[in-house]
Amino acid sequence: MATGSIERDGGLSWAGFDFSAVADSKLGKGVRFVFGSARVLGVVLVGAAAILLLIQSMLYVRTGWGIADFVAWADDGASGPVLALLELWRRCQVIWLARTYLVLDSVFFVPIYAAFFLKAGWVIANALDDDTGKASAAGRRWFALFWVPVLMLVGADLLENLLGLLRTGGWGASIGGIAIAFGLVGVLELAGLRVWKIGARPLVFWAGALAALMAAMYFGTDACAPTGSASWLGRLGCAANRSKSLLIGVVLLVLAAGGICWLFGVVLSIRPDRPGNAQRSMLRANLRAAIFDCFVRSRYVLAAIALLAALTVVMDQSRDIIASTASFVPRFFTMIHVSWDGKPVPGGPIEWSGAIGLLLGSVAVFAASVLALALLVFACWLWTRSVCHLRSVGGVTPSSGLGEVLPGKRYEDDFARDWARCLALLPVVLVVVLCANVLQDLAKAQVGAHMHDAATASWLTCLLPSLGVVAFAVLAVFAAGGFIWRRAERGSHGGYYDCIDWKEWSTRFGLLEVKPLPGPPGAPGASKQRRAPESVKYNFLGKLTPYLLPLAALGMVLLCRLIDVLPGRSGDYFPSMAFPIILLSLTFWLCVFGWLSLLEVYGAVPWVVLIFVWVGVLGLAGLTDNHIVWPGPLPGDTSQWGGIRMLACTALLGGVMAVAYRWAMARARNPGSATVWKTYWPLLLTLPVLAAVVMAGNFLATARRPGDVQQAQAQAHVAPAVPLDAALAKWLRILCNAPGDNGACQPKIPVNPTTGGYDVYFVSSEGGGIRAAMWTALALQSLETEDPTFAQRSFAISGVSGGAVGAAVYRACAKPPDGKSPERCINQFARTDLLSPLLSSWMFEDLLGRLVPSGLCKTPGCGFMSRGAWFEQTMEVGAPRLRKGIRELHHDDTSGGNEGTHVPYLLLNATWVETGERAIASELVVSQADFPGSKDQLGLVGADMPLGAAAHNAARFPYVNAIGGLKTPAYLCDHRGPDAPVVPDNKNSPAAATRICGHLADGGYFDNGGAQSTSDLVRALGTCLAGPRNNGAATAPGPCAAIPSGQRTWLKENLVPRVLMIRNEADPGAAAANNCGEIEQPTGAQVMPPEDSACATPIGARYQPARPLCARGRTPYLDLIGPLLAVINTSGVGASGRLAEAREGDAIVQARLAMGGKAALANIEPVTAVNLLPKGVHFPLGWHLSHAAVENMEGQAKLCRIVPGAGKP
Repeated sequence: MATGSIERDGGLSWAGFDFSAVADSKLGKGVRFVFGSARVLGVVLVGAAAILLLIQSMLYVRTGWGIADFVAWADDGASGPVLALLELWRRCQVIWLARTYLVLDSVFFVPIYAAFFLKAGWVIANALDDDTGKASAAGRRWFALFWVPVLMLVGADLLENLLGLLRTGGWGASIGGIAIAFGLVGVLELAGLRVWKIGARPLVFWAGALAALMAAMYFGTDACAPTGSASWLGRLGCAANRSKSLLIGVVLLVLAAGGICWLFGVVLSIRPDRPGNAQRSMLRANLRAAIFDCFVRSRYVLAAIALLAALTVVMDQSRDIIASTASFVPRFFTMIHVSWDGKPVPGGPIEWSGAIGLLLGSVAVFAASVLALALLVFACWLWTRSVCHLRSVGGVTPSSGLGEVLPGKRYEDDFARDWARCLALLPVVLVVVLCANVLQDLAKAQVGAHMHDAATASWLTCLLPSLGVVAFAVLAVFAAGGFIWRRAERGSHGGYYDCIDWKEWSTRFGLLEVKPLPGPPGAPGASKQRRAPESVKYNFLGKLTPYLLPLAALGMVLLCRLIDVLPGRSGDYFPSMAFPIILLSLTFWLCVFGWLSLLEVYGAVPWVVLIFVWVGVLGLAGLTDNHIVWPGPLPGDTSQWGGIRMLACTALLGGVMAVAYRWAMARARNPGSATVWKTYWPLLLTLPVLAAVVMAGNFLATARRPGDVQQAQAQAHVAPAVPLDAALAKWLRILCNAPGDNGACQPKIPVNPTTGGYDVYFVSSEGGGIRAAMWTALALQSLETEDPTFAQRSFAISGVSGGAVGAAVYRACAKPPDGKSPERCINQFARTDLLSPLLSSWMFEDLLGRLVPSGLCKTPGCGFMSRGAWFEQTMEVGAPRLRKGIRELHHDDTSGGNEGTHVPYLLLNATWVETGERAIASELVVSQADFPGSKDQLGLVGADMPLGAAAHNAARFPYVNAIGGLKTPAYLCDHRGPDAPVVPDNKNSPAAATRICGHLADGGYFDNGGAQSTSDLVRALGTCLAGPRNNGAATAPGPCAAIPSGQRTWLKENLVPRVLMIRNEADPGAAAANNCGEIEQPTGAQVMPPEDSACATPIGARYQPARPLCARGRTPYLDLIGPLLAVINTSGVGASGRLAEAREGDAIVQARLAMGGKAALANIEPVTAVNLLPKGVHFPLGWHLSHAAVENMEGQAKLCRIVPGAGKP
């Protein structure tokens, strides 16, 4: 498609200033270039949109509304949402920022997008006519299809901005008038309205169409309907917003339809017999084939960008990483005793070493992120450009039928050139969207912090935490623009698509020796030789050649990972290195697959398919099962140097790959005359050497090597599993606290004055990654601090996913080995970066582990080739007692000097992949009678299991944490009956051999709240307290039946069972709503709700699991994806999980009625939700928490109260 260059009628002038006067200057040339090319206009438009998106994100409030809602609401009365939002901005003094956003939108963004859309529409209209690049009468008529909706959009947008500025009050009206005037001038000049020569009658039609659309929105939509306090200006602003939303879709649809029509050969000329139409249609067919081919050739770049999108935009854990990195700005000011938020500065002298360390460390992470992003942008451009440049096997220069088309003059070349630049921009766009999400989170947090303050905060208080994110995003935008500008300046003189052979490509890219060019005659050093400038274009920053790029990326990955695993590092000085590691790892693998894609195009050999087949063969042979559940026991203590040892093996592995790669590149640069075998024989040793390094890791890589099997079996006899009825009977006797076997109960726990009974608890903790883990641990510890008898009252904690990790951390930190307080131990774990080791090992060791037989090692993953090994190693550094066996730890805490102490049992719920059943790791015996349809993880293994490994089994988050294989003796795996399995006499028999019995996935697949296991425990309590039947047969045989009748009677009459449900995804607005549908026009109270700091509430106050959910609206392609949606929505995170949570409350009600006494008469709720409230702070679903998130959780946990004041001990 021709660019459709337009000559203006006369020069540009306004207010006496002649813009043509600067036409010959460098600035003038740049302006003409920008506003003369639709391509560059598109880049400028994306950059301007990115800047506005960042500002828009800084104007959100805690309840989730922002500037876009502010201009769209009709109700601008005293009790409406407009004034409520203005009040929140006033308290943070950011009304000026809202005005700045609207002014920039009017003065700059509107003219830019008007120029782009009109330019693109003009080019498409003329191309549809005769495709010569020259204006025609027919093309001008077709152009009306484009300019009418574009100018309607401009009018609606400017009107919306004007009314929005009026709403801000004060100087808003004056600022609005000036901004709209500048906007109109900008549209008139920059969009070149005089060039298009639109007559008066068409303009009248345009004004009439816009007025009709506005009237339809004003009178015909529910959102803009009159309310008690809405003014006509408020309704007009709503109508402008609705019109704008509709017109955006119309403009994009018309442009897309026109472009697609042109691409598929549609000719709308008034002279269809124009010579050359058939040939032009054939050229478009060639273009369509080239577009598809470019997509296929750049598939690995597209895959890398898709993975980046998943890790940054889809998964929200990257948001907390960026927020944590940017938080160094306010933390630095706090450390040097500068009050930036109105709070008193800390006492004592300033710790300058810590403050400078924080500043330098944070700047280093910031610089590494910028450099990593630049490398990824360059790699996306480089390999897309390279693979499109290279001529495929049998490729020839095409002929158009009108004569030979030279490279560089074809549509295909234009597309290939722009395609590489677009893919280079996509990582920057994704990072800007990520930063916008982070800014939105920070704005919600800061506005929420001052929502109920009587005094206003300074604008610096609200915006200071965002400065680092803004600086990073703006730098990325301008750097990307500069990169595209430099690419345009260094454009190739030849073609861009399927036009050069391997030798010419190798010469251009510096792979082969480049013939140096002589310097200018007579110049200093003319006798010296200089490099050809063509090869410099393909070097990063003009220095780093394409074949050195992957080595540089790999080296930087290892350096960043070294910082993350340094002993004693707690994140105080260096924030998480996860973000630069993600970018650098993608760059490294993109380079590897980039070389493979070139070889595939050059030799027509599907190398990646062959690698995929090789991986499949190793997998079928069971040689790459490196995600094995870590067996126990683990001898010794936790090693602070464990991560260093693992990284050393990783570095050795990378070194072998680097040596092989350099050898291959050296032989390619100097092929000589040697035979293939003599040239490439060292490469054949790469896989054996890699395998040797991996096998050496089995002995050297980790300090977590499993102990001997016989030792594990002996340990199992020391700390055996406890039958459920025995555990309940022992717990009830401890609660009774009778002086003798048949004495009267003398409880030590305080009575609840509300019911007159003694509350006892069953705890459920739902999944949700790190936010669930830390909220569970902090909430449980806070409840124990409030009531020291909390652990004694609580029989068990049933946790799933992150909730299981939190329960394990709570147990591990109950008695820290280093003498720390439990609160400090939990805080240390909360600030441990679990994400960086997990992601970095996933993107390197895990991938390599599929190419070598890592499954042959006794140590799972040979100690370092599994991201599960890295994850659990980091967990143990955060809480050392996670290394101990789950039964061993319970035995130590309840025996010896702790005899007679009750510690809540843990039920860590995973999902058995092969059958979809529960797989529970617990100190209890998980029998079929007590837990129907469940598997006993420890019973299948026949030994204890590290607490950290058991928690990880329950928290194997989809894809991020790998599914784990559980190795068990064959006789235990095959046993299904209720009787005890028969132990084989011969230890070498097939029945005694170990094999992978099944695989464990996240417990959320079955029940994301842990409620099903809690319901089983509650029913077991009722059975235990039921006592013998009238005929003398005991309903609860064994230890429960042995409880003396007097004590049983007292327990039934005085105990009041309750369920504590620890939730981390509370949504008060949605839970309290009785009607379905989105809130389009909220009230002022919904925008600025009253303060709610209650942590523990009855389950129905914020979450009602028994209430059916609202339908999510229309779903496209329902016949295709409906079955998959049904499977997901009925899983443990859907209807099945909510049903289990609803029946959990029913189980408590039934148990209370069966017990009678105070339990039957208690008016206290059966299920109490311990909620993590939104509070405007982003709590991610991944495995990393920022300092702000941890501090917010700690503050909320301290407010949790479930015991009335008079009932406290």
